[in-house]
Amino acid sequence: MTKVIFFDIDGTLVDKSAVISNSTKNALQKLKENGHRIVVCSGRANYQIPKWLEEHFDGIVSATGACVRSRGEKIYEHFVPAGDAKLVREALLRAHGILVGQTDHEAVLSRESYDYMYEHLRKQGRSEERIQLMLGNAVITETMEDCDTVRKYFYHRSDRTVEEFTKELGEVFDFAPASFGTADAGCGEITCRGINKSFGMLKYILHEDISATDTIAFGDGPNDTDMIDFAGIGIAMGNATRDLKVRADMVTKDIGEDGIAYALKKLGLI
Repeated sequence: MTKVIFFDIDGTLVDKSAVISNSTKNALQKLKENGHRIVVCSGRANYQIPKWLEEHFDGIVSATGACVRSRGEKIYEHFVPAGDAKLVREALLRAHGILVGQTDHEAVLSRESYDYMYEHLRKQGRSEERIQLMLGNAVITETMEDCDTVRKYFYHRSDRTVEEFTKELGEVFDFAPASFGTADAGCGEITCRGINKSFGMLKYILHEDISATDTIAFGDGPNDTDMIDFAGIGIAMGNATRDLKVRADMVTKDIGEDGIAYALKKLGLI
């Protein structure tokens, strides 16, 4: 029976240095040789997804479900309405936070936000190439609601929690802790309500006429929760958060211990 396997990128397919292991590369190739489909399911914007992923994967769910592609064809897309964009921008201003909108091609942010993010990434030791991957061809604007192609946001330096943001704007947006940093670091991601990874997965399998029971998902972070819940088999990496491990059907080995290949062998898929 053909399976569709969805993979988060950061912390799942690639490590902190953005490197994919040879064991994972080989496992992905064997999956395809055995007739299964592989699909990226990431919070990254399209401009942040490496070309080699686009070339070797059967589908791409990007921007946490706001854009879905199958074999290069765009089958679903969603943009943040201008009125809602203004709400979230003003909420982050009140929280003294840094807000970054993401389109398919660039980051959209204020001058203060750009300067902060650039310095923040530089202090983390990120290379100039990595910083450009994160920020893209940045559009500097003080009123990002004027950009009508933003799919999602991430934020930093907020003095409000995910729970506080949800209480204020939960009818319009979904808030999730960032998949990097600590839970109290004041950073996270924002998507329109109901737009998440499992939503993107659903759009993909409906287009391909595949049952949810024939899906498998690999993840490691907070924004992978609904993906793990939705999949027929949800697999948490060994380096995943404790909450995700509790919800998963299987916990595999750490990304540095060939976790993807280990789980696929256990399931008899390779």
